[in-house]
Amino acid sequence: MQVRPSSIKPKVSEILTAALPLFVSKGYTATSMRDIAASMNIRAASLYAHIKGKEEILELFCFGMSQEFIDCLNHIKTSEISPELRLKSFVEAHLNLVLKSPEITSVYTQEWKHLGKRKNEFIELRKSYEKEVEDLLRILNAQYTPLQAEFSSRLILQNLNSAYLWTKSFDKEFIKSTIINLIFNRL
Repeated sequence: MQVRPSSIKPKVSEILTAALPLFVSKGYTATSMRDIAASMNIRAASLYAHIKGKEEILELFCFGMSQEFIDCLNHIKTSEISPELRLKSFVEAHLNLVLKSPEITSVYTQEWKHLGKRKNEFIELRKSYEKEVEDLLRILNAQYTPLQAEFSSRLILQNLNSAYLWTKSFDKEFIKSTIINLIFNRL
């Protein structure tokens, strides 16, 4: 699971594990705390001893995955490698995270819009990440205008983030190698 295991308690991890397939199959809004509890064979009231509610579960998925992306990007940004290799490393690392858990990626990409109080914080986090990717592209190609870098970064991120959709039809390594090949033979 991409939510940092050291930062969550075992019971919360169990709740996340139970909620994930429900969020994927039914969607966040159609999943109730009772559904989550039923899948764990416990009463819904028992869940509240460990989490505040369904929104906290969604926050853990969305912010957990965001932090994973940011950590990978920060590691790559500080590496002493060429700009092209830095961009390739970013693409590969981002894809690895997306393909590591297609279910969490599905929740991250599809259900974030249901975040309540922290929705704006999440949006700002994503914008900041997109800006960092734009910077990687500008370093690789100094001739990019800000608009070209923004468009290119969004195009790349959209394709990387949707890669999980293909895991039912294609092998993960095939998906990864094909996307990397297409991006770097077309940029």
